[in-house]
Amino acid sequence: MGLANSPPQMEGLREKKMKMVVHLHPSRASNVQQGVREILNSLLVRFNEHFDGSVLAHSDTKIQGRTAAILEGLSPYFCVRLTTTLLLFTPKVGFFVEGKVNKVEEDYLGVVVLGLFNAAIGSSDIRSELAYCEGEDGTKVWMNESDDRHCIQIGSLIRFSVKSVQENEEIVDLTGALLAPQTGCVKYLALESKDRVKVENTHRISDNGEKRSKHKESRNAEESIVASEGTNEHTPKKKKKRKDKNETGGDSSAKKRRKSLDVSSL
Repeated sequence: MGLANSPPQMEGLREKKMKMVVHLHPSRASNVQQGVREILNSLLVRFNEHFDGSVLAHSDTKIQGRTAAILEGLSPYFCVRLTTTLLLFTPKVGFFVEGKVNKVEEDYLGVVVLGLFNAAIGSSDIRSELAYCEGEDGTKVWMNESDDRHCIQIGSLIRFSVKSVQENEEIVDLTGALLAPQTGCVKYLALESKDRVKVENTHRISDNGEKRSKHKESRNAEESIVASEGTNEHTPKKKKKRKDKNETGGDSSAKKRRKSLDVSSL
């Protein structure tokens, strides 16, 4: 399986290049690559302690060498060494992950992560600004009472923090929380981020405007002082320059402008 359509990056998702040894039955000797592919496919979506997570995909698999050793004893299997790149999901407590809501109730939210893993968020782990409510048509939502743009319902993509991870018969189950401010409906978090950037840019423009104004006032004050001093001490020279300009036909337009498994990591 390739990684071309791998899900967007989030905490707990990572690619890792591995060295592995797999054991194939002699019936696979005529098509070793097919046998290797079947072994790798059997690892998918199952928690594996060697990887400390679940394998979502594998790619760039290369078999090392053209010969293989047959296991000693009664077992007819032979060993094949290979390298492969695995896409792993290794969630940890405190990680932020995303999933789609598939259940909305007064006491919890049900979420599916990556379309594969179930997660549950209890009402006690949802921050107080979000309240459960039902519409007249029976629609169930968790909504921000002060900003109805933040609405979580079935189909919403949400970001939550991992509270616990359980491996049940090689299947990973998660419990989560919506207590941190960076958790909630992903669409709303994106809008909130844009609003924050606009406010910061407005403050930055205002600050720069004040600095330019102060600089301009300071510059005008300095020019006034220079002009005053020039009037007292250098008036004759200025008169002489004006006279010279009049004699040579100069005018103001002539002034200059200023410019600015058996596995191991590779």
